Amino acid sequence: NASEESASRSGGDNEAEGGLDGESDADKENAIGQRKFNYPTSSAKNWESVATLSAIRAPVTKIEWGPRESSLAVTMENQASVMNETILHRTLRNDVAAMQLSAQKLLVQRGASTRIESHVGLRIKGIDVNDTHVLVWNQKKAEVYQFQDDRMDKVASFPSKAESMALYGETVFQTNGNQLEVSNVQGVSRKAISFSEVEGEPRFLHINGKFLAVATNKGVLKVYDVSRREPRQVGSGTRFVEPQRSRSGKALKAALIGEIRSIRCNADGTRVSILSDVVKGQFMCEPDTRIHVWNLDKDEMQAYDFGPDRYPVSHFWDGQEPKLLACEAKRVGKSLSSFEECPATRKSSDAALRGSRLRHVTEDDEAASPGKPSLERQESEQEKERLQKIRISRQGRRRSGVDVAEVEVVTLFATDERVGVMMQDSFSLDAGLDALLGVKVPRLFFISKPVDGVPRLKGRTMRDFVGLDQKVDEDTKRALIDFSYHLTIGNMDEAYKAVKLIENVSVWENMAHMCVKTRRLDVAEMCMGNMGHARGAAALRESKKEPEREAQIAMVAIQLGLLDDAERLYADCGRFDLLNKMLRASGQWTKALEVANSFDRIHLRETHFEFGRHLESLRDFKAAIANYEASGTHRKQVPRMLFEADRIEELEGYIQSQCDEELTKWWGQYCESLEEFDRAIQVYQRVGDELSLVRLHCYLGNMRAASEIALNSSNPAASYHLARNCEQRGEVHEAIQFYSRAGRYNHAVRLAKESGMNTEIVNLALRAPKSTMVEAARYLESKRMFEDAVVLFQKGGNIPRALDLCFRAELFDLLATITDTLTLRKAARPESRQSGSGAAGEASASLVPGSPSETGSEVSPREEYDPEDSAGHSPEILSRCAEFFIEHNKFDKAVNLYIAAGEFETALELCFHQKVQISEDMAESMTLDKLSVPDGARKDPKQVAKVKEHNERRQRLLESIAKCCKKQGSFHLAAKKYTQAGDRLKAMKSLLRAGSTDKIIFFAGVSRSREIYILAANYLQNLDWRNDPEIMKSIISFYSKAKAYQQLASFYDACAQYEIDEYREYAKALGAFKEAVKYIGKVQDESLKEEMLMSLQQRIALVERFVQAQKLVGSDPEEAERICNSLLAHPEVGTAIRVGDIFALLVEHHFKARDMDQAHQLIEKMKARGVAVGPYLDAGMLDQIAGAVGVDSLLDDRYGRGKHDSHGADDADMIDEDDEIEEDLAWGHK
Repeated sequence: NASEESASRSGGDNEAEGGLDGESDADKENAIGQRKFNYPTSSAKNWESVATLSAIRAPVTKIEWGPRESSLAVTMENQASVMNETILHRTLRNDVAAMQLSAQKLLVQRGASTRIESHVGLRIKGIDVNDTHVLVWNQKKAEVYQFQDDRMDKVASFPSKAESMALYGETVFQTNGNQLEVSNVQGVSRKAISFSEVEGEPRFLHINGKFLAVATNKGVLKVYDVSRREPRQVGSGTRFVEPQRSRSGKALKAALIGEIRSIRCNADGTRVSILSDVVKGQFMCEPDTRIHVWNLDKDEMQAYDFGPDRYPVSHFWDGQEPKLLACEAKRVGKSLSSFEECPATRKSSDAALRGSRLRHVTEDDEAASPGKPSLERQESEQEKERLQKIRISRQGRRRSGVDVAEVEVVTLFATDERVGVMMQDSFSLDAGLDALLGVKVPRLFFISKPVDGVPRLKGRTMRDFVGLDQKVDEDTKRALIDFSYHLTIGNMDEAYKAVKLIENVSVWENMAHMCVKTRRLDVAEMCMGNMGHARGAAALRESKKEPEREAQIAMVAIQLGLLDDAERLYADCGRFDLLNKMLRASGQWTKALEVANSFDRIHLRETHFEFGRHLESLRDFKAAIANYEASGTHRKQVPRMLFEADRIEELEGYIQSQCDEELTKWWGQYCESLEEFDRAIQVYQRVGDELSLVRLHCYLGNMRAASEIALNSSNPAASYHLARNCEQRGEVHEAIQFYSRAGRYNHAVRLAKESGMNTEIVNLALRAPKSTMVEAARYLESKRMFEDAVVLFQKGGNIPRALDLCFRAELFDLLATITDTLTLRKAARPESRQSGSGAAGEASASLVPGSPSETGSEVSPREEYDPEDSAGHSPEILSRCAEFFIEHNKFDKAVNLYIAAGEFETALELCFHQKVQISEDMAESMTLDKLSVPDGARKDPKQVAKVKEHNERRQRLLESIAKCCKKQGSFHLAAKKYTQAGDRLKAMKSLLRAGSTDKIIFFAGVSRSREIYILAANYLQNLDWRNDPEIMKSIISFYSKAKAYQQLASFYDACAQYEIDEYREYAKALGAFKEAVKYIGKVQDESLKEEMLMSLQQRIALVERFVQAQKLVGSDPEEAERICNSLLAHPEVGTAIRVGDIFALLVEHHFKARDMDQAHQLIEKMKARGVAVGPYLDAGMLDQIAGAVGVDSLLDDRYGRGKHDSHGADDADMIDEDDEIEEDLAWGHK
């Protein structure tokens, strides 16, 4: 019921694309053909619209797929149409292209001029062409046409069931079952090439030059040389498989890579490229994202992967260059898991529908149909999109969905290197082109989208040949191809050899363009030199200072005029400062401002300023003002610009509208320059510029108004200007007044001296800086106004001069006043004053409370006089003042003056005899720097002697200060000074007197002296080491470091006795005794060691027996009692064990056994030996025993420890902190 009519556009060769054909007479309606992929979930976004059919002229009520040939039945209200899917084929051989226009219509085009359209007698299912003939077939019938000039005549027609056919001259190759038949154009078979059952049936054929490639349905690939009468196989053939290995590395049976859907042979028959589908399950497959290349010479499969988001749909070898391969790759719109259909079930795949002419109607089209956006909106959107691309590029997401083309054309080189197939170039398919048709150096050929219903053949020059003439000689062509090939594989030496003889500037320029794409800076430099581009070569050398390689390449792009590439490169490497600079230089101000605002804000103001200058040159003053304001330079640039443009009224209006103080002042100065003084005064009053008002009134002679303004103003500059004018007019009093208001007292004092106003000098000078005070004091001294001069000398800081004047003028009252108020200023002490280094220096800094090590402050401050006039700082005068204070019994002030005069010995003597307390500041002031002989003066005896004398004096002073401080009770300060003097032993003794445990431990640890270790340990033994583990640890550590093994053994002995007396822990005491024995063994004195060992070993033996008795009292009481009785009978038991503890153990045992009589007898024996009962036995237990034996009480009147207590008594009395420590500290060695 329906006749066929073409409703599709040109598609791919064997991978061609197609649409649906159909026609009826009803009103037009649209039917949308859709194909469903097997996505994990089904939604509207998972469906891809294939075609919109406009041939339906009635409302559609039902659509249904047919069982064969992808037929679609469309049911309408009163009729039905059946439409078949048509695959549109295309092919290119040399310069002849054949394109299917519809089911039975063919277009043959030779070059750019000859186009022949013709109908054929069958529905085209396949097509091939050579220089004179074109072959079409449909698996039932084949026809051969001969074309010449503008005619195309059918020369033969014969039946054929071949799925694939190929044409070579007047020979036809066709598949027939498991055979490849060779026949003439009439279909007469001349030879048949058989394939075994294992090899499979041939399905795909392709001829390039004289080589024929064949692929079977079982993945067998063969290449034949068909230039002879009988085809001759090249090589041995292969299978489309990839090797498999187990986890252990053992080779397994090779598996098919996929199901072949297209093959192509290269020009010399050494390589065959394959497109395939990856089969998943029995019915599902998906296109492989790789293109595979069989290398016949190496008999290996190589591959190039287009990545997870693209898959190849067509591929073509160049007719002469055997390594060059061109591919068309399509982006996977969604996550492609698998297709529902595969070639085994559907002969047409999704790739076959990609060339359909039927438009895909989307929601975006419907939304945009009511009206078109304005031009401004389009530009704004484009600009936003461009900036978004820059951001994406910066964050490394250039290949996100926003920036990826739907179809991409890729040129590849099939190499013999280990890398295999490598990409040479890639670009997006232009919007006006439909599909790739083939490649012939130097051009790629495409099918354009239909114009007036007919597609056309379009050529695009390859990247390596852009800019060259249309006709490129063979030598240049070969050189450029070799250059590109070697550049692709990274062989720069061979690449340079390939092109070094080329003299065509266009070739070098084109190569430079290519270097920008490939980012090859070294090649670009060579190209620039061969181009004679001196400016570009210089800019390139300058760009090498930039660390980023992309920035260097971008400079090459700029010199070549490739601004878009330069913009992309700068964005890639994040050099938005250079991108901003380039955009400004190229006049792309909008982009420059966007880049600066988003990524280069440090140059944002500069960009606005440059843009303002540009707009000013265009006389766009309004926009220029806005940019000057954005750059912050409007206060200078806007008045300059409008003034130069003679737009005074506009300038005045701008200044009034801005209400800017600086601009308003400028306008007042401009009015003043025009002698419009009243107008200028109004402007200055509006902005509150008192200085300008005073200046202008003084210029006009209106001194009264100027005075009123200055008196009511807090601006010192206004008062100063008025004072200068008053001085010029001879108004001295007014000038002094306004100088004072301005804070310029030096001028007021100067004017008072010049005018002889001596009475006012003092008051003015007291408010002036110190230098002015001293200068005024000298003036008053010359005028014999000594009292005022002394006051000013004192306030000015020149104390020695004031004191000298007091003595000369006999002003003893003022002298007393000055000395009463005399203070020392604190100056930071130089680091060189800190004697010692390392741990010792740190120790000396930490001995005094509040020192830097404790407070965290800087070095201890030193008190000095603050001499403003060093010439008047006379030690003699200070000594005279000190003598004056001694006469009046003010020894503390005298000491300070002697220190200031440098007479430290006298000051120390006065402190010692008159008991003047030495403070830390005073001690630091008397501490001299330790000097060393410079390297260059070591051979100078005078210099060496001077340094030695200085250091000896320093040593004496430090010792004297330390002794005096020690006498005064400043033990910390004394310890610090002893440390600085290098006498650490005396420093430790001073610390021991101070009783600062933390400092003693610290100082001993950093001093590393045996004597100091022993002193510190002896001192710590007198502390509560029993309850402070840290002190006990320090004692053991110090004795060990000092190798004082006798003292350490005595300490362990004391520890053992403490455990016995306080806790009755004989087991722990036994351990301490053993430690004591260990260290006694290290004592050097043999006689002493033997004596102490005998005593300790005897005590250890006794304690061990008693510990054994304590353990046996529960399990073997008879043995325990026997041991205790033997211990009680031992004459020396009291040296190791308290007798009361032995009796207590026996009494407690019998008490628990309820043997009260025996317990009572033991208690009586205990009393008989003079041992107090109360300290050893519980009172409740005694009461129970007493009640059991019938006595009143077993407690005696005594409550002491008796003779047994000699070893349980507390340690020796602590050393009285107020007693003097002897120099040898013999008590620590007892």
